[in-house]
Amino acid sequence: MIDEGGHKKVLLNMDGVEYMSSSGFRACISILRKLNTEGGMLKICNIKPSVKRIFDVIELTSLFDIFESEEAALAAF
Repeated sequence: MIDEGGHKKVLLNMDGVEYMSSSGFRACISILRKLNTEGGMLKICNIKPSVKRIFDVIELTSLFDIFESEEAALAAF
């Protein structure tokens, strides 16, 4: 989607995500870097506490704009 161009605002709703592998984290970082390079934004919402803990442990929380709800994330664009 991002490689096609034109998508500058991406919302990743993680409501159904119970577990995230290292590949998932790498994909998020890759998307964030690409968007930052192109002047875009990535917002993440509805992260389960277990996944949020991993974001915290590997010190990624400060890299991402994380929101409690989809509404809050959309309002932040």
